[in-house]
Amino acid sequence: KKKDNNYYESKNLKISVIIPTYNREIHLQKCLKKILDQKKLPIEVIIIDNSQNYEAQKITDNLKSEFEVKQISLIYLRNNENSGATARNLGAQHAKGDLIAFLDDDVLLDINYYYEIEKVFFEFPNALGVQGYDKNHYSAFQKITGSFFQQLIYQFEKIFMISSYFEKDKSRVLPSLCVTNPRPNFNLIIQSQWISTCAGVFSKKVFKNFKFDSQFKKYSWNEYLDFSYSIYLENKKSLYVTPNATYIDVQTNKGRLHPKELIYMSEVYDMYIFLKRFDMTFKNIFIYVWSKLGRMLYNLVRIFVRYPKQLKLVLHYLYAPVHVLINFSKIKKGKLDFFNKTLT
Repeated sequence: KKKDNNYYESKNLKISVIIPTYNREIHLQKCLKKILDQKKLPIEVIIIDNSQNYEAQKITDNLKSEFEVKQISLIYLRNNENSGATARNLGAQHAKGDLIAFLDDDVLLDINYYYEIEKVFFEFPNALGVQGYDKNHYSAFQKITGSFFQQLIYQFEKIFMISSYFEKDKSRVLPSLCVTNPRPNFNLIIQSQWISTCAGVFSKKVFKNFKFDSQFKKYSWNEYLDFSYSIYLENKKSLYVTPNATYIDVQTNKGRLHPKELIYMSEVYDMYIFLKRFDMTFKNIFIYVWSKLGRMLYNLVRIFVRYPKQLKLVLHYLYAPVHVLINFSKIKKGKLDFFNKTLT
């Protein structure tokens, strides 16, 4: 029997919000303002600064009094390196809440976000991680269904499993490291195989046995997938996605990696995750290689059509898989210094 709102409001889980940030001062400020509007307020917000300047600290200092009025501790910490993964570990170490809510600095939460997330933890006592739904998916789904050309691109991505796509009431991780999202018209809380750190919330007890891999540096490509899928593999029915908690991922280009770095990072980190999290069966290996071929074709066509002035990137797209094969033994052993040392 579904419980009414009075039941949920009589309960209370303390929430700690952790926001890694890197050179996105304007977006960070908007993100923090949305937290102040939450129906369910956190007990603390911890800013982990990966940048080399102190602009994020200025924003934290300027907003501290507004958070104090609502009895929220606004805490500023500096990370000793630029890494989304280690920033999240640092935040989790300092967090005092029952729930650890990770939040990207360019995400805007709807007013009921943490209220609805908390309800899922009460409704499913086995829950270790819960995420809401990005409202961008609604417009993306309409775009796909409303345009023949967009449908062709979508089907190409789906066949090669190179990007996230929609499934009916499913939220999976594929051997290609593509994730699936439930179609936007879903109305029930469903089980998931992954939780995005974009706005995902985890039980604090998760961090007794799991942490983010510290080898993921800077943008930390797919670190959320490595972390949450490892939880799923050991606790098959513990992750959930709810349609009742919604947010918008602004997805700004500010603070992103240079395209060349991202090309190599995606190839190296994906192989590392694949070898670590998936069984080396013929099926899994075939899907992974198949998706990499599809991604290469997609990116090459994309550059020629949309970015003809960046044709130099074609060489990097072609060489990056070769670079991975040359360093395969190092990746298999989990030694990523050969790549991480090249990051500027």
